[in-house]
Amino acid sequence: MEESSPDPPFEETYKNLFDGLTGTPQKNFLELSAVEECELPLIDLNQLNLGDSERQACKKQIAEASQEWGFFQVINHGISREVLGKMREEQVKLFKKPFHEKTNHKDLNFSAGSYRWGTPSATCLKQLSWSEAFHVSLSDVLGSGGRNSLRSIMEQFAVVVSELSQKLVDILAEQMGEKSGFFKETCLPSTCYLRLNRYPPCPIHPQMFGIMPHTDSDFITVLHQDHIGGLQLVKDGKWFAVKPNQDASSSTSEICFRHGAIMCIKAWNIGSWLIQ
Repeated sequence: MEESSPDPPFEETYKNLFDGLTGTPQKNFLELSAVEECELPLIDLNQLNLGDSERQACKKQIAEASQEWGFFQVINHGISREVLGKMREEQVKLFKKPFHEKTNHKDLNFSAGSYRWGTPSATCLKQLSWSEAFHVSLSDVLGSGGRNSLRSIMEQFAVVVSELSQKLVDILAEQMGEKSGFFKETCLPSTCYLRLNRYPPCPIHPQMFGIMPHTDSDFITVLHQDHIGGLQLVKDGKWFAVKPNQDASSSTSEICFRHGAIMCIKAWNIGSWLIQ
């Protein structure tokens, strides 16, 4: 691998896992089942700013989508396209850095182990995630003082997304019969993370997982993906491909929420980006 290459050394590190494919047909080694495309419930949060009947209807939509799907998309969420666009720009710049610079990331002052790639414990291809990520505690981001453009926009992004998340978890708490602020007392910055993901194309096999099927253990996840897609989820034991919403107007952008722990996610390795 060239020293200036931004890509992690997947092929060299996991060579033994790919050796079994050499000289064999391109078979479906991941034993994938057919996947249907789905459109998640799309909720307009502007309803929360209207009359009581509209607010209650919106809260009901959020609760029902969480119960039925565990996933839903929102528009008119209050996060500006400028913040989302700058966050995406800085994310792209960060991942374009040479691999050896990302492994050090001394100039970013993130906690040790924030940069991750591949799956160190993988013993077969089904367990390998062809991706890289920065998994950063909000404690490392909030109050950082914006030492550089990346840290500055990460802090801005974390603040507005945290506010949006708090609004939604308050609604979920209310629908569950809990008091408002129930989750704010337990979801501290030290337990919350901002994760920047990159899923580079895999030159060896087109069906390699960007991230292997897994179950999130947190209460709520906020996802902002690019237009390429690749995100999939399980509902009633069946995989569905999440269709990026193309109907959102130019003045807004959809954000995807995942609520609840019983949910498997996989992302295809097709050169996409994801912020969560």
